[in-house]
Amino acid sequence: MVQPMGISDCIERRRSIRKYIKNKKLTESQIVSLLDAARLAPSSSNRQDWEMVLVEEPAVKEELIEACDKQTFVGDCSMFIAGISTAEHEWSETDVAIALEHIALKAVQMDLGTCWIGAFDKDEISRILNIPKNKELVICMTLGFPEKTPSPTTRKDLTQLIIRNGY
Repeated sequence: MVQPMGISDCIERRRSIRKYIKNKKLTESQIVSLLDAARLAPSSSNRQDWEMVLVEEPAVKEELIEACDKQTFVGDCSMFIAGISTAEHEWSETDVAIALEHIALKAVQMDLGTCWIGAFDKDEISRILNIPKNKELVICMTLGFPEKTPSPTTRKDLTQLIIRNGY
């Protein structure tokens, strides 16, 4: 029996995937497992003021490519996820990001890949996905089966990143 991957392994193996096996479908069990990881994410005052719009339809993903700065891998992923804030409060955008990062780490454990999409036209994606005006598109992510996994990139040494007790 294969042991599940530990959190440290997931963190170390996580990469931004930009090459997916085109339109390979996720099973409903995989989707539920990923979304349950998001559901369990912490949120400000446990409000859970977020929703995820899941896009699996190839024609809609093709339409999203243009709205995502022409990033063609958006059309190849198994699922495009739009993270939506459903309430305005100080931490609502952070809560969406935490939920999506839970999905990203769970995906690694399931031998899937993700990529955060930061370059996108918020108004255009909101139009394509019919996001109501009282809800805010915060961030997007692709999810799917990696065609290839990039090698690890270099990281700064902790001494370059951490300041203890103030500057």
